[in-house]
Amino acid sequence: SHLNLVLAQQQPTQVPAKLYECVAMAIPTLVITESTSAAAREARRIGAITCEHSAVPAIRELILRLWRSPAGRVAPTADIGYDAIASQMEQVLVEASADA
Repeated sequence: SHLNLVLAQQQPTQVPAKLYECVAMAIPTLVITESTSAAAREARRIGAITCEHSAVPAIRELILRLWRSPAGRVAPTADIGYDAIASQMEQVLVEASADA
């Protein structure tokens, strides 16, 4: 495949696990979601492409560009492994318990 696709419309506070799986495969990943959603913010943070569902010309152009000239492997722009996520979660919990 030249492009992974994650559909995350109408999920303002959720980030689909599929997003991490797709980015980890090092294939360009397009997340179709609202630009202000948690999925869009996380997609941009880890190196995926985001588009609103109504941005049909932009989606079409991206698909055509990748069809004509595949991007190959694309490395994530942030660490998405379990070790990194566990470390971040530990920090949040330590800070929360210190504030309590």
